[in-house]
Amino acid sequence: MISRVTVVGVVLLLTVTGTVTGFGAATAAPATPETAGPEITADAVPTGQTGTVAYRIEVGGLGETDQFSLTVGENAAVTEHRGFERRAGGSGTRFVASDGRTRGTVVVEVAAGSSADGGMPVGTDRWSLARVPYVAAQWSVTGSDETRYARPLGDAFGALGDTRTATYGDRYALVGAQTTTTVEARGQRLDIVRPSGTTLGPGSAAVAASLRAASDDLAVGDRDDTLTLFALPAPARAGGESFPARDEAWVNANSAVDSANNVWVHEYVHTRQSFELSGDMTWFREASAEYYAARLTHEQGRISERAMTAHLDGDGVESPLTDPDAWTTERVPYTKGARVLALLDRNIRRTTDDESTLQDVFRKMNAHEGRVTYAEFKRMVETTAGHSMDGWLDRYVAGEHAIASAYEPRPMPSGVLGLVGAIQQGDASIVTTLVVSVVSSAAISLPLLAVLNRLRRRVLGRGDLPDGEPRAGA
Repeated sequence: MISRVTVVGVVLLLTVTGTVTGFGAATAAPATPETAGPEITADAVPTGQTGTVAYRIEVGGLGETDQFSLTVGENAAVTEHRGFERRAGGSGTRFVASDGRTRGTVVVEVAAGSSADGGMPVGTDRWSLARVPYVAAQWSVTGSDETRYARPLGDAFGALGDTRTATYGDRYALVGAQTTTTVEARGQRLDIVRPSGTTLGPGSAAVAASLRAASDDLAVGDRDDTLTLFALPAPARAGGESFPARDEAWVNANSAVDSANNVWVHEYVHTRQSFELSGDMTWFREASAEYYAARLTHEQGRISERAMTAHLDGDGVESPLTDPDAWTTERVPYTKGARVLALLDRNIRRTTDDESTLQDVFRKMNAHEGRVTYAEFKRMVETTAGHSMDGWLDRYVAGEHAIASAYEPRPMPSGVLGLVGAIQQGDASIVTTLVVSVVSSAAISLPLLAVLNRLRRRVLGRGDLPDGEPRAGA
């Protein structure tokens, strides 16, 4: 996310200056303040340790402020501070400007991309993906009672231009020489940022086309203007990670687009999820990303229907989706959850003649105020499908019943065998259907059988049965 943020007291329009040299420091300089207040600049600098980035925050104009302080979150280490006094207490560390000082410096370090490689730093001697640490400034202008706030890091930064050496988001910062590919997609700007010299495995054009198509085809709301997607080579692990509230994600640069496990689309789907979920709906976040990664990739013509179904199918999982504590593995949302959504989508399409799909439910969830609960999810499905599906959802979402196949469920035997099987599985809907079918068949067949018997008696009485067929009383 590259943004320009205006802060009362100072316009924090921070633009990268300088050229790419080795690791590459990104230095930001503020515009002329519109009103009295502090002047804050920040840059990212190398530390000499692979995978670690230091953020240097310089504050000027302290003489025009009262009680200026910086609060640094617990996810960063403060390695240097001048002109500030450390104060204990509360979460993180608080630094208060020393009396009589007009300038101050605080340097914080953070290990790069701990979430991108299972706790190991991600970077080389040329680049590093770092978490942007939480740093909050608080002050009041001398003579004013109004308290003002700013985020010197994160969303206050913008690093623009083809020769940029750092891209700051609200969650991540990629520091070092880098290349950006911009994709325009239905009013969205997707910036694919990668370390210089990094080749996207499928090719830049293929990645851009897949993301553009996903943006076009996913009509679920929450389409923000910009999205930053970091593409990382080794040592980043396979896969990716995203933060929907931040409109940022990272993906391993070698991830394929012609696979049902299209990580580019999977992480993109996450960025379109603005809903908040209650505990009994947390499964939907990964389940929907997994399902739509496969489905949208198939609709793009990159994989066959068989490849899509093979990816979604698998061994039956009996864990109830609404109870994370009962999940047998963390993969339950990716397996059973994705299969449930695939079958739910098919059922909605069939019952509405393709007028509605699961995307309509997705869109209702994004538009919902507050957390989406399982009960609300069922109501959204009902209004979308035009009829209640509570029994089916309670069986497969809240229940332990497994779905091994999303698209080719084993057909239920008909007649008595079907009724017995349904009773054994506790499927009330099938039992009801079979009972109704039996009763209806009896109501129709018994009168018809009586008519046929009367006709047969008349034929036998006339003696005109075909030659060679035994006659009554013969």
